[in-house]
Amino acid sequence: MEILPQRSDTLDKQELNLKSDRKEKEFPRIKLNGQCYFPGRPQNRIVCRHIAAQYINDIYQNVDYKPHQDDYSSAEKFLTHFNKKCKNQTLALISSRPEGRCVAACGDFGLVMKAYFDKMESNGISVMAAILLVDNHALTVRLRIKNTTEGCTHYVVSVYDPNVTNDKIRIMSESKEDIKHYSLMDFMNVDYSLLKWSNDHVINQSVAIIPALPKEQLLILKGSVGDAANLLI
Repeated sequence: MEILPQRSDTLDKQELNLKSDRKEKEFPRIKLNGQCYFPGRPQNRIVCRHIAAQYINDIYQNVDYKPHQDDYSSAEKFLTHFNKKCKNQTLALISSRPEGRCVAACGDFGLVMKAYFDKMESNGISVMAAILLVDNHALTVRLRIKNTTEGCTHYVVSVYDPNVTNDKIRIMSESKEDIKHYSLMDFMNVDYSLLKWSNDHVINQSVAIIPALPKEQLLILKGSVGDAANLLI
């Protein structure tokens, strides 16, 4: 795994809207990370890596490549939906050392996402999910390339944080160049209780990005993910 150097130049962030799927008044944020247990195993908590793995499974299993937020809206609904096979899935993914894995400065998150989009687009792949590891916390990112009936191409980045179990933060742009201006901190869906952790571990730290693609598609990430960005992964 290569460690990517932090950018030395400063980019002016574009004015794209970071959107949430949760309406505050109707759906207050909930945190199920560490609050539920594996069915029949009261000594085993369901933590961020398990929730992130379930979220990735939903990305690939659902017809629209979107996890249904209602499945994550309460402990009861989540436990009904949760697959216990997720227990070791994230650790197995990390141990498999998949192509395209990298470590980058959190401030360069958007730049790396743009590089992944380049690889996806040139190989005809429209959806990719990955585990994000920051400090001892696991999150999920979903990349989607959508072609509209009007002939436009939209690039969508969605970041899911199990600490806000019933929501995700996403941006959509017609330009990959816009996306590279975003840091991981821009996607953090935090309130005051999580602000210190984000400030300590996201703003000035690194993120490990572990792609979760079908084996036949992982080969597209072999070698350089983004020659234009000079990112060797």
